[in-house]
Amino acid sequence: MSERVDDFVKEWVSHNVQNVPGLEYQAPEVARLSAKLTADAAAHGIKAHELEETIGDPEDYLENEYLNVHDPDAGGFR
Repeated sequence: MSERVDDFVKEWVSHNVQNVPGLEYQAPEVARLSAKLTADAAAHGIKAHELEETIGDPEDYLENEYLNVHDPDAGGFR
């Protein structure tokens, strides 16, 4: 696991993964975030295989992160 990639992902998640009030279905939001994370990582010189070695599948990782910030009182999803 790369500490550089891990630090980048933690920082990225803190700025990009947020509760979305009224969101009824999370899959499109997770897919959007996954594409953005992959692109932003590439812009910082992090290759896709480095990202996957550190966090696994980006969509699976972000789905879990998204569930951690979900506030059922502010917005719901299935």
